[in-house]
Amino acid sequence: MATPTHLIEPVEDYLKQAAETYIEEAERLCRKNNIQSKKAVRAGHPVEEIIKEAGASKADLIIMGSHGKSAMKAAVLGSIT
Repeated sequence: MATPTHLIEPVEDYLKQAAETYIEEAERLCRKNNIQSKKAVRAGHPVEEIIKEAGASKADLIIMGSHGKSAMKAAVLGSIT
């Protein structure tokens, strides 16, 4: 019988892959419109991860969607915006 840890890891892998796929589309749109972008997929507390990434990348601007996501996209991208 699978333990909870064995169930969580495949779900995390799936969500990470879904996030990567979603971000690749956003990057494609940025390239098409000559907009410089950098993707980041993180796991953890959303506020802490956003602050860490902003500091590490020395970002001047971070753009995040606030609505229009399916339930899966909301699970992947989170809702802290």
